[in-house]
Amino acid sequence: MIDEIRTASESFWHFLSDIAILPLLVAIVCQLLKLCCTSRAWRNVLAAAYPDRPVRWPPILAAYVAGVGVNAIVPARAGDAVRIVLAHRAIPGSSYTTVVSSNIVLTFVDMALALLVFVYALTQGLLPSLDVLSSLPAFDYRWAVQDGVVRPPAVILFLAVVAGGTLLLHHFWNRLRAKVAQGFAVFDPPTRYVRTVVVWQLGVGPFLDGIRAVDATALAAGAAIGAEHLELPAAKQQAPAGSYHQQVRDFRRRIVGAVLDECGGSRAAAAARLGVSPQSISYFIRELGLVRKRR
Repeated sequence: MIDEIRTASESFWHFLSDIAILPLLVAIVCQLLKLCCTSRAWRNVLAAAYPDRPVRWPPILAAYVAGVGVNAIVPARAGDAVRIVLAHRAIPGSSYTTVVSSNIVLTFVDMALALLVFVYALTQGLLPSLDVLSSLPAFDYRWAVQDGVVRPPAVILFLAVVAGGTLLLHHFWNRLRAKVAQGFAVFDPPTRYVRTVVVWQLGVGPFLDGIRAVDATALAAGAAIGAEHLELPAAKQQAPAGSYHQQVRDFRRRIVGAVLDECGGSRAAAAARLGVSPQSISYFIRELGLVRKRR
């Protein structure tokens, strides 16, 4: 027994010594970036589902990383359950139904990319034929296929799972429909889904956020801003009391202040409610003289 452990340890360390350090570091960095980008996309989905409460990214990132770690060592996707429980605890007043349905939103990009890879492999003849699937040691479902034909027990099991899931969904659907739809709120409008989820899952989100940060810095320095920031250039000047620009400024002050109060001072939640970026909310607070505790 001890000799076997020693032999396995020596083989393991010998295998590690053959790994090139630079490609390994690049792979680790890419994996960490993927975790950050995907967790940020998930956070945006949850923030759209709960616009009236703060949804901070660090707890969601921790929940996502914990789920990936558990999935690496525990079978049956136990890490997904860990991720959902931690995310539910990170959002006050959230429901498990909405948190679970928010995970479905993340699968659309994954399925699209997987379909592209599958089509490419299919057109290049890289996929094995059905008659050899059951003989491949790496094929997880070889128990369901024999000589290229799906076994009857596998068919019966599949039909039973589908029928049971359909009955459960039909029984609980009326109670769960609103909470499930809440998890898909990021699709209203669809451009929000592309801007806050797709770009992050594709890894473009950090670059776009960097551009927005530069733009926000320019705004804070006094540069002109567009209509999407709800700003009128002339309103920055000291306008006489009762004038048009002063009334517009007062109106904007009341709107932004009321939304911040309703969101408990959360700039991220207020930005989601108003349809602007968190940097714009920070700009409004400075420009309109609103005193709010940063959250």
